[in-house]
Amino acid sequence: MKTNTSPFLALVTLGVIAMGGGLARAEDKPSPFPKKRPPVTSNDLVRRAQKKLKDQGYYSGKEDGTLHPETSAALRNYQLAKGLRADGRLNDQTAQSLELVLLATFPKRVRIP
Repeated sequence: MKTNTSPFLALVTLGVIAMGGGLARAEDKPSPFPKKRPPVTSNDLVRRAQKKLKDQGYYSGKEDGTLHPETSAALRNYQLAKGLRADGRLNDQTAQSLELVLLATFPKRVRIP
């Protein structure tokens, strides 16, 4: 005679879970992935741009993260020198040119040997 133990196992498993044991919760185990960095604010990005512009000789003001008229003038001069749209703003193209933002590019097809 064969007995069906599935209902019994289900009840035992539920009892163990209800008593707080048996299965590990996600928050109990450390994540294998690195913790997320805080998001970059526009002030951080402007501060980094000011530093890069200063290192390259385009800017001589404070690195305070504020887009001053002097910062805009430095951005405009940099953009003119690099052949970018010279609007004095920290746009995507300028940020990428200053290596503030790195864009990942992937090939359309990836061949696996």
